[in-house]
Amino acid sequence: MLNMKLTDIKLGTSGIAEVSILGKGSKMQTVRLSKLDIREMKRRFSGGTFLFETIHGNRYSRTNVAKQIGELSERVLGRHVNAHLFRHSFGRT
Repeated sequence: MLNMKLTDIKLGTSGIAEVSILGKGSKMQTVRLSKLDIREMKRRFSGGTFLFETIHGNRYSRTNVAKQIGELSERVLGRHVNAHLFRHSFGRT
């Protein structure tokens, strides 16, 4: 997802956007999102080339994102959560 360029997002006519990503085993996967979700992500992250990019226009590194997740989890949850645990616990109560 960190390598996703704005040009990778294909907006369809039915209110659904398709994004091709390189998945597990180097297989191309298609992810479908609503156009509203895509618009909101573009508004929040406002990248010029990449969907998620730094203020200098570079893509975020995995290391940087992992560090930010750890720091934010300590501040919000009071304990360190790594990116892998965060991925598997999303949406659970």
